[in-house]
Amino acid sequence: MTERGPADVGLLALLSCLVVEPRLGGVLFLDADPAAVLSVAEVLRDALAESRGRPHRTLVLGASVDDDALWSGWGLVKRESGTTVAPRPGALVETVDGATPVVVVPDLAAAGLAVRTAAVVAAGADVVHVEHNGQGVRWAPEACWLAAGRRTDLLSVSPHLLDRFPIRWSRPLPRERPDGLARALRAALRTVGAVPGFAADALGLLARAASDAPHGREQSHGPVGLRRTLAAGRVARALSRLGGATEVGVPEVERALQLLGLRAGGGPAPEPEEPRDAAAPRSEQPPIVTAAGPAAAEPQAVRARVSPPVATASERATLVDARYPEDDPRALPQPQSLRYLDPPRESDRRAASAKVSGYTAATDLRDLAIVPTLLRATLRRLVPLSDGRPRPLRILPDDLRRARRGTRPDAALVLVLDHTVRGGAEWNAALAEHLQWAYKGRAVVTLIEFGHAGMQDELRPERFRCVTVVDPQVEAALGRTPGSATPLAAAIDLAADELWRLHLRTYPPFRRIRLVVATDGRGNVPFAGITPGRIIRREGIEDALELARGSRVFRSIQTIVLAPRLDQHAELPHELAAALGGRVTTVAARKPEGRS
Repeated sequence: MTERGPADVGLLALLSCLVVEPRLGGVLFLDADPAAVLSVAEVLRDALAESRGRPHRTLVLGASVDDDALWSGWGLVKRESGTTVAPRPGALVETVDGATPVVVVPDLAAAGLAVRTAAVVAAGADVVHVEHNGQGVRWAPEACWLAAGRRTDLLSVSPHLLDRFPIRWSRPLPRERPDGLARALRAALRTVGAVPGFAADALGLLARAASDAPHGREQSHGPVGLRRTLAAGRVARALSRLGGATEVGVPEVERALQLLGLRAGGGPAPEPEEPRDAAAPRSEQPPIVTAAGPAAAEPQAVRARVSPPVATASERATLVDARYPEDDPRALPQPQSLRYLDPPRESDRRAASAKVSGYTAATDLRDLAIVPTLLRATLRRLVPLSDGRPRPLRILPDDLRRARRGTRPDAALVLVLDHTVRGGAEWNAALAEHLQWAYKGRAVVTLIEFGHAGMQDELRPERFRCVTVVDPQVEAALGRTPGSATPLAAAIDLAADELWRLHLRTYPPFRRIRLVVATDGRGNVPFAGITPGRIIRREGIEDALELARGSRVFRSIQTIVLAPRLDQHAELPHELAAALGGRVTTVAARKPEGRS
């Protein structure tokens, strides 16, 4: 028998708490293999079935799952009179005679909109009410939610979604089915005691932990940390039950805080703040789902004692835990990531050509989905008429379906970075305006950079295409170490090729394109390259200007040249901007340290 290490012992405690506390909340496994998470889910499923005395099932939610599959739909049902079409509950609906799901999301960052909204309203909730496809159902969920995701990808995930997974696991998981862990879990669950109360010093420790919860993003996303503190209290209560204690004491709270990555401290009481809704109203008719979160079921006195106060700026920097990417100052969640967008207009060819993510009821005749409409009408035809004759195929207004499409950006940012001039100026502040423009407009980003120490070939620029500005590659480009070679001409040629692709080779073309060139214009590498023994004078500069004039073919492209304040050759950035048909923005010099 293999001896369990420290990680397995912590995992055993975590799974035991999930079995003992039904509404503990979701668990997010950071940088974990989805197959390993699925193995852990199977162990948890068997333990839940044995402990609660009713069947459980594993439910894997991928990126293509839609609302019909999750909440309610129509299907064929065999009855004494024959096969008929009847409503059926979705995969997340928990019925009296059905199996309770153990939900697994293999990649939380890549989950579809239906899965994201389902996790927001159902993970850790006390009551869920669904109205979908003319059906209404209400239940108290006992499903356990397990999700996996990479830390870098989770920086762009909505904090409302991440808040539904207050428990984070960052240690390695067993790759194969951990049979030894399953046996240890069964043994640990044999000594579960009654539900204990909280000691006064344990409640005080939870209150101090809430005061240390990071609040670096409360101005835009509402207060965070309360759901984590409630989860810590529930974990402490579960640990007390597993240990047979009659009261939740300080040792159990300290162990729970260690599992969740929280700390104990102090701070002033917070001012009341109204939380922001997770999803805005939308024009179509999605399923109406409501949920009462865990805070609604806690005693008022306990909630008052663990309410998190506001931390100072210095405390926020030290309290950010790597297990909570939403607290990272670099986190930039995608806007409107938890709402259904309006259906595209008939003239909007860009939206109509976006990728189909599912189908929904049609409110007009735009963008109709023929096959789903016919399938919907065919289900009713399977039920014969009262006299036994086959029912004719008729398409009613309720059968019409249209495609639900994802967003397709109509803005693009081409960013050319000359790293040889990054010293001595506030480059990040100058680039912030254009990065914010790309972020707000959901623009795709093409990054062309040269002149840094880590290049594979310092005489040729490098090009990266990013789906969004929050891509880690963009962040990495803002912190390069300057090099020596400046192949500006080759970079201008790559930028011109990218502009042609965005404007002419993409259908439909991008409507808003911005070209930003951060350089001083002093290229020292000709377009043809450097041959041994050749003396370079202005060839690199002249090649860059000539290529820039050749790329000036689209008047709709907004071009900005970011240049530092130069004492020598100050005319070069203006010549480059004139050749590109743009303007020059002077970057402010960096203030010496110690001066305000």
